[in-house]
Amino acid sequence: MKNLPLLLALFGMILMSCQAPVPTGKPDQHQHIRFNQLGYYPTAVKEFVVTDHDAATFAILDEDGKKALEGTLVNKGTWEVSGETVSAGILSDLSKPGSYTIQLNTGLSSAPFEIKAGIYGPALDASVKS
Repeated sequence: MKNLPLLLALFGMILMSCQAPVPTGKPDQHQHIRFNQLGYYPTAVKEFVVTDHDAATFAILDEDGKKALEGTLVNKGTWEVSGETVSAGILSDLSKPGSYTIQLNTGLSSAPFEIKAGIYGPALDASVKS
């Protein structure tokens, strides 16, 4: 075990390099739109929520920026635990596989998400390996 101090030092450097970035104080604009980040099966129920934002309608944009679906957000009140005002959007009518983003009528957009068959396969494989 001559190399134990070297291995411990190396391990410590690796842990230090894995630190999360320091927030800049500017809020992430995607934080208001919450959806299944793994994605959705084409025929599944698909919903998302918008928190603490005054949007009334939404559009789902495909990879080319074309509208694939439009809808109205439904006020769900306030989540008691978090204190956030919540509205919900339904995407279930969208079943065509692809990559999409949610755009609110206020201009706020989500990160991309996917709709495809077998979308949870990689997550399942990774969890089995762990």
